[in-house]
Amino acid sequence: ELADLVQRPQATHTQGRMTMSEMLIVAGQSNSLTRGVRGNKMLPARWPLAAPTTYFWDGGQFVLYNPALYDTFGPEVGYAIARYDAGERSPLYIVKYGMGNTQLSPIDEVGALTTVAQQWAIGDRPKFPVPDWHPSTNKGLFSVLKEMLNKACLDRFVYQHTFLWVQGEADASEVSWEDYAKYLEDLVFTMELRFDIQVCISTLSPKYKDKIRQAQLKVCLGKRTRHLIVTDDYNYDPRDGIHLTRNSAMRLGKHAYAATKGE
Repeated sequence: ELADLVQRPQATHTQGRMTMSEMLIVAGQSNSLTRGVRGNKMLPARWPLAAPTTYFWDGGQFVLYNPALYDTFGPEVGYAIARYDAGERSPLYIVKYGMGNTQLSPIDEVGALTTVAQQWAIGDRPKFPVPDWHPSTNKGLFSVLKEMLNKACLDRFVYQHTFLWVQGEADASEVSWEDYAKYLEDLVFTMELRFDIQVCISTLSPKYKDKIRQAQLKVCLGKRTRHLIVTDDYNYDPRDGIHLTRNSAMRLGKHAYAATKGE
């Protein structure tokens, strides 16, 4: 289970008000990672303003985040900039783990739905982690995220937490929306058991949105700390209509921040 740690606030006084340090947890499949090239060319002009207070979990410790070193940066950059633009100057600690073409539905219940899962099932990929995100799966993707969070929470005591979940396409064709709603509720509720947390769930590309949208709405409906980020007017890669452009991925992060503030 996630470490049951006392979350101690780290306070920073900014412009006459106190702000608290925050942990942003980003997880899901490929749109949580984005696709693109490395380097500063892809970064927004305002990123250097947010950079001095933005930290990234590198597996062993939090380090100042330099997205230009990665080709998978995305929503967390937009979130950090939006946070800075809102006047927050306390540290933002990012824990991010994603894997493309992976399912939320537990493999032991529904079978291998994706190419990655099918390759895993016949032994073409390492047996760990199991490529599904359901919290009940032994040695699954959630287990990896859980271990990252256990270590990260030992490294930093943080007061506020936000969970950005970006996934659903892999389950859209072969799982009923009622079943997906159950699996998504299991994931979100597990995070809520361990943290006082705001949860942001990204909707899917127009190609897959209808069935999974019902499940996402059911999970968020009437929950003050759960937010559905509607991405219908975002830009998607014209080659597949599924993957967000990098600018849209960063826009997702900005909208997630706004949702946590009731905007």
